[in-house]
Amino acid sequence: MAAAYFIYKGAVVWPAALVIVGGATLGGYGGARFAQRIGKEKARAAVIVIGLAVTAILFWQQASK
Repeated sequence: MAAAYFIYKGAVVWPAALVIVGGATLGGYGGARFAQRIGKEKARAAVIVIGLAVTAILFWQQASK
């Protein structure tokens, strides 16, 4: 619904949006293929480690303001 609203209002920068769509599509397929190669346990561990790292970075940024 939000995407339809932004498109209707002309707020979409189409060249940038198409690059984002392409990157998201390639990243999704590439990430899924990589996860299958490394196995379920390693992929799960990577998601947890990345999530904790992002959480720590965002917390640090907020705490230092």
